[in-house]
Amino acid sequence: MTSRADDIRLGADIGGTFTDIALDVRGEMFSTKVLTNYAAPEQAML
Repeated sequence: MTSRADDIRLGADIGGTFTDIALDVRGEMFSTKVLTNYAAPEQAML
């Protein structure tokens, strides 16, 4: 089965202490919270 780009949505909210990440894959939701790293904010998504 293949995925279309509109089947997957990813969001991130970089906050003062935590970065919240949410992933929606065809209606199934996943989320996590990690410490914010201001020197390398992309690390939250990796």
